[in-house]
Amino acid sequence: MPRTAVAFAEPRRAGGVPGPDAPASSRPVPALRVVPATLAEDPLPSMLDAVYDAGLAPERWPDALAVLAAGLGGSAATLHAGPAAGPFRITAAFGLGEAALRAYRDRFGALDPIARAAARGSAWTAPATAREAAGAGLERTEFFSGWMRPHGFDDALCLELLPPGGAAAAHRASLRIARPPGAPRFGPVEVASLSRL
Repeated sequence: MPRTAVAFAEPRRAGGVPGPDAPASSRPVPALRVVPATLAEDPLPSMLDAVYDAGLAPERWPDALAVLAAGLGGSAATLHAGPAAGPFRITAAFGLGEAALRAYRDRFGALDPIARAAARGSAWTAPATAREAAGAGLERTEFFSGWMRPHGFDDALCLELLPPGGAAAAHRASLRIARPPGAPRFGPVEVASLSRL
């Protein structure tokens, strides 16, 4: 699937505003600019930069998710994070409306077969598509018909950020990039791109 755009972060410099060589405390927050994908053949550098920036400044996760969605040909992206014992929840999002976030929080997070499968490790060693993680019956689930389809999603690509079991078992964190109905499903190219993160 051809990418339409990739977002890059770059420092702003105007009228005496400190540039990238200034001390961190006086540097401006990077601005996002979107360039045609033909100018950026490999989205990995921008995706890595965005994820590292978000790791240092959590308020940047929505911007990082926008970069991931653009780089992988998605229409939306989410970060799911929290205690393993609690409900699945979306902690940052790009491309989801308030109604989708509220419905996930109030009802559909508890029904999410993709998140359950990812938490069990199906997307830990390598990214997994929604159907690889949740199984071929995904379309027959209440989650798919009640949340994914009504909010414009047909496929997803998942990556679990914490290993199952061990010391990290008390927490869970995963990324999910979504595509709308009619778009090609995620395949080996996108799985390989997300694996490189």
